[in-house]
Amino acid sequence: MNTRLILGALITVLSIIVMAICYLGERNPRKSFWASENYMANIIAFTTGGIVLGPMLLAEAFLVNLDMLSSLDIIVALGILASGAIILFMMRIKKRVASYDALLNSPEFKNSAKQGPGHDEAESIDRPLGSPGVV
Repeated sequence: MNTRLILGALITVLSIIVMAICYLGERNPRKSFWASENYMANIIAFTTGGIVLGPMLLAEAFLVNLDMLSSLDIIVALGILASGAIILFMMRIKKRVASYDALLNSPEFKNSAKQGPGHDEAESIDRPLGSPGVV
């Protein structure tokens, strides 16, 4: 079994799926803790490396080691790539992004975003920044 071919397919698929999850996390109006800039920068750097490394391993397996490849190797690699495409299809990225945009443009979300959770304007004027909520 050609491990570089299989590893290249796995790295490519996993990197693209992680990148899609990061895209959805960034577009979500209610951001999770992992969607902050610090986490996203590291995740995107590693997945970009995977998106570059995976196809390089695939190309190396097909161009350099073509005589060593069996039909089973090629079928397994194509199965991994097809399963990754199915997973991306099942994530419904376009539909989720459209629902996030609809939520972002809704009047309820705009009003809650302006005031924030538990925000009282009169109380915030009286107390200094960083002090507890008791006046």
